[in-house]
Amino acid sequence: KYKKLKIVTAIFAIASLGVLFTLTQQQQRIWQNDLSFRQAILLDNPDSYLSYLGAANAYERHQLYLKAAAHYQQAIAIEPNCLKCYNSLAHLYLNVNNKVAALNTFTTLLQKSKPCQTQLETVYFNAGLLHFEQGHYQEAAQLANNALECNPQYVPAQALQQQARQQLATDNQAD
Repeated sequence: KYKKLKIVTAIFAIASLGVLFTLTQQQQRIWQNDLSFRQAILLDNPDSYLSYLGAANAYERHQLYLKAAAHYQQAIAIEPNCLKCYNSLAHLYLNVNNKVAALNTFTTLLQKSKPCQTQLETVYFNAGLLHFEQGHYQEAAQLANNALECNPQYVPAQALQQQARQQLATDNQAD
């Protein structure tokens, strides 16, 4: 009777080790890199904008920009008020030199934001800089002014406001 108990215990221990080994192998595949980890999270949470946001960030780090943009857009589709999603998408567009899409995304972000939310001065500045580059100096000056209302010490916005005003004065003298 004691011998049978030892055999059953040994079989149970071997089976337990087999199960643990299999589970460990599955977890290692998930943890290979941040992309596989984020993809696994997304499979478990397909209705979570945070899952898409995390995956988009991982894709962007790996320079898979089209996939990153698609995942940012999916996060926005799930949570249309995710300001971080809009900001990240706009910066992605800037990184790939799609200034029109960046400006449109910054504009949407500003429409959804409350006045002077955290770090909103950088969004105003980025949108203003894009307007300045397109020759829209009045819009650039206004957006720089908005940035300075949020943070009067924000030096890039001060410089942009000054350049936009100088350009407006130069344009008015030419007319």
